[in-house]
Amino acid sequence: QVFNRLRAKAENKTCFDCNSKNPTWATVPYGVFICMECAATHRGLGTHVSFVRSTVLDTWTTEQLRLMEAGGNLKARQFFKQHGFNDSDTKAEEKYTSRVATLYRQHLKQ
Repeated sequence: QVFNRLRAKAENKTCFDCNSKNPTWATVPYGVFICMECAATHRGLGTHVSFVRSTVLDTWTTEQLRLMEAGGNLKARQFFKQHGFNDSDTKAEEKYTSRVATLYRQHLKQ
C-alpha cells in the first residue's frame, strides 16, 4: 500500500506542522502527513486552502495519491524553509494562505 511505504520514511513519521509522532492524516494539496489535531486546524482553513484525508479511513483518488508520492514532509519543509518559513514560528493560517504555499501546491501538480 502507498501509505505504508510513504509512512515508513523517517521524514513522514512526524506531523509536518507540530512534530507529533505517527501522523495518520494528510493534507492533499501539500502532500504532507499531519496529526489529527493539525487536521482539525486545516479543516478550519477551508477546502480552498487545505483538504485533509485520513490515510487509514478514507478512500483516495489516483491524483490524490500522486500528490502524496510527489510530496512528503521533507520536500515541503525544505521548500517552505527555502522561502523563509520556519516551522516553529509560523501559524498554520499564515503558512497555508501564503504565496509560498500557493507556489508549492502548483509545484506538486506539475
